[in-house]
Order: sequence, then C-alpha cells, then structure tokens
Amino acid sequence: MSIHLLSDLPYAVIQRNAEINAIELIFKRKSGIEDFIETNNTLLEEFKKLNVNRFLVDPTKMGVVSTEGQHYVATRLLPEMIRHLNGKNLYHAQVLPQE
Repeated sequence: MSIHLLSDLPYAVIQRNAEINAIELIFKRKSGIEDFIETNNTLLEEFKKLNVNRFLVDPTKMGVVSTEGQHYVATRLLPEMIRHLNGKNLYHAQVLPQE
C-alpha cells in the first residue's frame, strides 16, 4: 500500500493513500471543538494541494462530533472541498465501528 503522511497532529493523522487516490483523516482520540476544527482546517489545506476527489475518514476513536463540529463540516469543510474540485464529484466515506 502506498501511504504518504501529510500531517501528524496530536489529535489526528492526515495522509494520502495513492492506491485509492484519496486523502485520509484518521482520528487518534477524543478532543474538543478547537482541535476538531484545527484538524479539519489542516485537512482542507492538504486537500487543496492534491489532485484527489476522495476523502476517507476514520472517526472510530474520536467519539461523537458536537453540533458545532457538524455545522463546521456542513457549512465550511465540505463546501470548500467541493468548490476546490471545480465541478468534479467529491466522494466521501467513513469507517464505522463493527459494534
């Protein structure tokens, strides 16, 4: 597998998976809204540098996303990703726990 580390943050890892041409966000632990937004802002910066339209998230270690975090994703993160793609589709997948 061809994984390239882009950012190793205290709260999450952001990497590029060349095999599936995707950016991946893997949360390491639970944290507050400030870390959540900072992590996603870093993700957005990295996403804009790459030629990918696939976004994979593994939130299994982060717990529940606050209402403020959900609002950020819906009104800032995803719209900015879509705008950057300039008409291309954005494919977004999340890993879910088996339980």
